[in-house]
This record gives sequence, C-alpha cells and structure tokens, in this order.
Amino acid sequence: SSGINAEYGGMIAVSKKFEDNHNQHGVLKISSIDASHHEFVNLHSNQIRDIKFDHFGNTTLLSCSKSKNVMITCLKSNNTVITYPAPRDCWSCTWHCHKDHIIYTGLNNGEVMVFDIRNTKESLESIMPIENIKKCPIISVVSLPGETSDVLVSSLMTVSHHKKTSEGNYHGELLGIPPGAISSVAYDSDSSNLLVSYKPVLGTKGSSEQHVLMKLTDSKETGMQTEIINTFKGGSTQALRCRSSLISCPDDDNHLLVCLGEQESNSIKIWSTKNMKMFQQFPIKKDESGPIIAVGPHRAAGTDYLCGLTNQRIVQYKWLLSESHFENNSVAYQFDVPN
Repeated sequence: SSGINAEYGGMIAVSKKFEDNHNQHGVLKISSIDASHHEFVNLHSNQIRDIKFDHFGNTTLLSCSKSKNVMITCLKSNNTVITYPAPRDCWSCTWHCHKDHIIYTGLNNGEVMVFDIRNTKESLESIMPIENIKKCPIISVVSLPGETSDVLVSSLMTVSHHKKTSEGNYHGELLGIPPGAISSVAYDSDSSNLLVSYKPVLGTKGSSEQHVLMKLTDSKETGMQTEIINTFKGGSTQALRCRSSLISCPDDDNHLLVCLGEQESNSIKIWSTKNMKMFQQFPIKKDESGPIIAVGPHRAAGTDYLCGLTNQRIVQYKWLLSESHFENNSVAYQFDVPN
C-alpha cells in the first residue's frame, strides 16, 4: 500500500498492488461500516504514489503513479473520467481547495503540473522548482485558500510557497524550516499550522524522528514566515516513509490533534496542541502486515474515526463523544486488506 484516503461517506480507499499475474495497481474500496464490502478497482500499470478524494462531496478520486500519469476516477461507477500523461514519475497529487476543475501533481524532478479538467488534452501550466535548489521528488502539494491560487510545495528536502505574479507566472520562495530528510507534510487551513515530519539521521547516535509544528503567516512585506510552535519526538527508526496528519478534535474545532505513526514501537501517537502533551497512544500488533505507514481521519454515518494503515491492514479507532477521546479497543474496527 502507498496511500489511504477516507473522505467520502464511509468509503475508505487504499492504494494497492493486486497480487496476480498482471501488473495491476489500483485502489481497494472498503466500507468502514461493513468491512466485508470491498472491491478492487484497477487504475495504473505501476505503483500509485498518492490518492485524494475531491473536497466537494463526490465519489471522485484523483490518483497519480510511477506509470507517469495522473487519473480521475468515479468510484461510484468505477469509470475513468480522465487521464493525463506526465513526462516523469508522479509522486503526489491534490485538488484545488475551492475550484473543482483544477488539479495538481508533483513530479520526481521538483516540478508541479497544473491541470484544468475542462481541457482534457494537456496541462494548464507548470510550477517550476526554485533555482539553485536540488531537484527532489515532490511528496506533497497543498492548495491554499484565497483568490490567488497559492500552493505549498514540499519535496524530500524543502517546503516552498508559490504564488502567482501579476504576469500570471508562479513565483516561489523557500520556507524557513529546519533542515533534514522530510517524510511527510500536513497542513491545517483553519489554523494555518504546518506539520513537517523528518526521518531520523542515519548513522547518528540518539537521532530520532522529529515532527515540527509551525505557524504560517503571510504578508506582502515579508512573504510567508514560519514560527515553530513545538517539536514532537518519535522513534529512532523509519524503514518506510510514514504519513502524519493534523486533524480537528471531533468535538472541538479549535483543538488540533497531531497524529503520528511511529514504526519503532509500531504505534499511533496523538498529541494535543493545547498543552503539547500526549493525548492518546495505540500500539498496533506487529506481524507480517509490516510497519505503520500512514495515519488519517475519516467520518462515516455521523461517527468520527482515526485510521492506521500498514501494508496489509487498516486499524480504525472510533471517537467516543461521551468521553472526548478515541476508543482504546480497536478490535471491532480492525480488518485485513487482502492481497
């Protein structure tokens, strides 16, 4: 598995290679209400790097792949809506935050391609990497609210802010963040908080995962500035890149939770941004399913859940409104993702 997305009406989508004689890479659609209801949808001919449901209440999934294309699929009918070719491997993708016809995909050379799905033949434009910066795969593209279509572009080494100039081109500036090998980036638009997660430094004794929470502020005079709020430390190993997330507490929109997957202990750790203390921790059974590789929220039938993903399993934790925390026992919400 290389991704999880669970934004639409109780449907969880997990990117997955279908283990048969054919080279099929697609998504496994799983009902979070009844895990026995699942279906594999073939999409790409090579590993899927990212998937995103749209923000607009549809069953439309955006996916991108090492097969050098980006695809929009209707998961209600399982039909492909549109496919765009890309010149290089695609590593990340996202929808525009308020324009449902604009999509982005980040490539392995640091470029971000912009598409308008009203034009089915070619890309609209490209956001080029900043000059004199090492070109790395783009692991995250975030569409920022506002009329100027600003984006945050994150590579394996840097995060940059790109905004359109009066000439209609994108101008990028690096954000002031700590150096290191970035494993994931999460952004919360309501609080303008950015979470940058770093891998441990190889060969350095005592090095651990660092999850740096920052506040972003933007002005015409100074550009986008970062202020470190807190650093959360993780384990000393990370065999596979793990995706962290920022989520609003289900019963308090002003309470942001930092949700992390720690591979050394193979557990989900949730930190409160109110007091910067551990909110909850869930160990995940270590077995042949492999280490945890993503943590993310979803909502189904009026109930909020938190998901943890390994290569073969999803574990989900139900939010208990009466107790204002996630249920500690996940047995009733655990199911295997078949090969």
